[in-house]
Amino acid sequence: STPPDVSGGSVQGFSLFFEMNTLFEEYIGRIARRVFRPDGFKVVLQGHQRYLTYDEPTEREAFAMKPDVVGLKGNDAAWIIDTKWKELSKEEAKEGVAQGDMYQMYAYSNRYACSDVVLLYPHHEGLGPNHGIRTRYRLNSWTDSQGSQQQGRVTIGTVNLANLATVPNQLRALF
Repeated sequence: STPPDVSGGSVQGFSLFFEMNTLFEEYIGRIARRVFRPDGFKVVLQGHQRYLTYDEPTEREAFAMKPDVVGLKGNDAAWIIDTKWKELSKEEAKEGVAQGDMYQMYAYSNRYACSDVVLLYPHHEGLGPNHGIRTRYRLNSWTDSQGSQQQGRVTIGTVNLANLATVPNQLRALF
């Protein structure tokens, strides 16, 4: 999509722009906090940081990972939501879900030992009338620190923002 042209025309005015990725992430995080807190989850926005690697020469962790929204039970990540402010498309392979985003979800699932990760996009008319779960992918297994085989899944979902009163139930339906 093309950004609005703010330099054309003869009428003076002002513009107000929002970083929609950040706004969408913050909105979903706050709604998730409200929805899942009564179920005993501590919902953390951009704060449950872990590292992907350990830099041996400097003896420090490197490549910080900060999922958008993490649902914790105790100290364990029960689920992770990563928001993407971009349009999926039925015409594209895998509806346009980027391979890099799937690698990111695999890394989150593995590093946080979290079996339920969600890539969440805004819903739009081009996807048809049904919002919510678009598809689920089972992640290939990995071995945890105790030597047990673990397996996770990535849910690709959309949330319809046309009626904000319905968003809490839409989030609940993803899990």
